[in-house]
Formats: sequence, structure tokens, C-alpha cells
Amino acid sequence: MATFTIELRALVETFGLDEAISWFSSYELSDYLNQGQINILNQSGWTKEKLAKMIIEHYEMREIGFETPAYFIKKAKVFMNEIMDEKAPLIYAKTQIIEPIFDTNITEEFSGKGSSDSNSTSTSNGNGITINSNTPQGQINKETILNGSYASSTSANEGESKNVNDSKGNSENEYIKTIKGNQKKSPIEMLHDYQKYMTAINKEIVDRAGCLFMNIYDRGY
Repeated sequence: MATFTIELRALVETFGLDEAISWFSSYELSDYLNQGQINILNQSGWTKEKLAKMIIEHYEMREIGFETPAYFIKKAKVFMNEIMDEKAPLIYAKTQIIEPIFDTNITEEFSGKGSSDSNSTSTSNGNGITINSNTPQGQINKETILNGSYASSTSANEGESKNVNDSKGNSENEYIKTIKGNQKKSPIEMLHDYQKYMTAINKEIVDRAGCLFMNIYDRGY
């Protein structure tokens, strides 16, 4: 039973849970992040609605720290806008890695032109198959090889490259190489660090939301 104002749970019962969640999630992420960053944040599983529900569940038995519900709702929205200005970039900094079990993700690209006396075509696709042909007049690729078409040789390779020499001796080279994996920590360690970080930052936001409520603990909460 409330002593000075009204408990948060009573407001939730009056206005409904969805409405109460909106008090703590009405801010726009676009005020702190660009659209690309927001897309990555959304894919990570973190949402402002989940955070809002955490705050409500933590303080549901606490009395609001303002004399009227309307004033409390206004201050709740102001608080969330101010703290997310600080915390949204930090949350993104971790959730930008959709696969947190990787600590290395490097891509190398090369593109150049030159001259050559030969007349051949060589391509290497992302599946690691290299195809060499001494008869570039015909289109040779992975599909034609699997169908039985002629090629001088095939071999396994990583990355993706393209080397084209035309009949005039001009050549064009493109090369893309991607390295992804773990060089410092195991996947389990990386995932543990990711979860630990996100738990800590959400908890800090929830704790700081205490300024919206009465600091009365005579009921043991």
C-alpha cells in the first residue's frame, strides 16, 4: 500500500502494460545513431521495449517520486532521452558484432590493371575453387566445370579473385580476401564477455532510473 504517492504497479494496472512501456521507450534511436547502426542494433536482439520492461519490473513495488502520475510520466520520458544519449552509442559498440564469438573480421581488396603477352582467363570464386583455361573464348566457371566442360586445371583457394587477359595483352586483376575467426579468445569466452557487458550496461540504466521513485525501503525492496 502506498504511503506518499502511488506505486508503479498501480499505474500499470490503470494505464496498461503497453502504455507503461511506452513511457520508458518513447525516445528515438535515430537521435543517437544512424540508420545503419540502428539496423545492426535491432538484429542483435536488444530492444528499447525490453529495457523498458526491465525498469518496470524492477520498480513495480516502488512509489513514484513525483506528486502526480502525469508529472512522473513526463520525467520518465526526459530521463530515458538523457540517459540514452549517453548509453545508446555504448550499447551499439558491442552489438555491432552480430556474431560476438568472432574477434577478427578483416577484408583485403585489390584491383589493378597491367599488360601481358599471354591470352588466358583465370577466376577464383568465394567457394575456394580456382579454374584455369587456355581457351578464354569460352565462358568457364564452376557450373560449366561441374557439367563436364573443358578447363586446363582446377584447385582449391581461399578468398575471391579475378584475372582477365584479353587478346591485346591487357590485363585486369581484382582480389578480395576475408579473414574471420578467433585470435585472442575462444568463442565461449567471447560470448561470455558479450553477455556480461550487455547485462552490466542494462543494469546501470535500470539502477539510475531509481531517481524517478521514492527512496523508501521499509518493505524490504
